[in-house]
Amino acid sequence: MIGWIIGAVVVLLLIYVVAVYNRFVILKNGIESNFKQIQVALKKRLDLITQAVQAVKGEMKFENKTMTEIARLRSQNIDSMSPQQLKEADALTGKFLSGFRVQIENYPNLKSNEGVQRILQNIKDLEEEISRHRYVYNNTVQEFNTKVQMFPTNIIAGIFGFGKQKYLKFEDEEKLQEAPNVDLSF
Repeated sequence: MIGWIIGAVVVLLLIYVVAVYNRFVILKNGIESNFKQIQVALKKRLDLITQAVQAVKGEMKFENKTMTEIARLRSQNIDSMSPQQLKEADALTGKFLSGFRVQIENYPNLKSNEGVQRILQNIKDLEEEISRHRYVYNNTVQEFNTKVQMFPTNIIAGIFGFGKQKYLKFEDEEKLQEAPNVDLSF
């Protein structure tokens, strides 16, 4: 009888370990998937920025430094960026877009141009998508890190080598909303 009880406890413990391990794998894959989705959205945003600049470049003259920076970002492989590099690319494009929107306001014919407005709306939609992906990413990291730190799941995390994940920390939304000094010399 005691043998059956010990066997049942071992089986239940094994089932628990497998379930916790599988949850760690699911969370880790979710973190990686959300990070990739953020990368894809940032690529799309850079493409849309390039389209927006092309659409208005006849009307507006851009500072060479601004155009060089956008070209540099587009040429980088976003897929291989670290979270810190991704944060920097996001901040730079966010600041450019804020300044770009302010400059568009100074050109009534561009402000009313349907093509430009469509591109700007697409960029706005992408920014909302990026924000949602960041939110899901950080929530998944929070759940993963909580499991890594809590008993008894921390034991299983240690056995299988699961360690804490880093949050994606981007500029405060308030800072991104501020109109930065962007020189788009005319």
